[in-house]
Amino acid sequence: QKGVSFVSEDRRGVGLLLADSIRDNIIFTAMQIKKEFLSAGLLNARQANSHAQTMVKQLDIRCTGIGQAVGSLSGGNQQKVCLARALTTNPRILIVSEPTRGIDAAARSDVYGIIRQLKEEGVAVLMVSSDIEEVVELADRAITIFQGRINGEFSHDEISQDALTSASFGIGHERVVAK
Repeated sequence: QKGVSFVSEDRRGVGLLLADSIRDNIIFTAMQIKKEFLSAGLLNARQANSHAQTMVKQLDIRCTGIGQAVGSLSGGNQQKVCLARALTTNPRILIVSEPTRGIDAAARSDVYGIIRQLKEEGVAVLMVSSDIEEVVELADRAITIFQGRINGEFSHDEISQDALTSASFGIGHERVVAK
């Protein structure tokens, strides 16, 4: 309701309803929070189907149709369904945790493209990632944590694999962030 959506790193455990359809997973949050896709308290199937088909096409979710069970999809396509669900609420802020964990290179590229597109559209993306290459690829700003404390902050021009790796392990010169 406040314009914030979250995509968990645990898509199979908490991010998806694995036995349910792609459509139902995509519309679930919007239906619960914003009461979208409901008419007189009942599901507006035409609107829900149309929206789900649009999201499948936009995010290139590879499936047999919107009725397919999410649990039968590849990890990358499951992650795209998680993103579609989060985007269905039209967030101003999207928080993604480990967005490419456990997915193949092609799906990783697709997820990167989705995140870049959201940034271009003005959505603030807060990404939590242990994948330094991913941070270098996508971040405009990076903050590192060592032993449970913030120990470095890097602007876009300062972000590099070496700088982030060193700071993540508490090595070398860190830029201390004010408390």
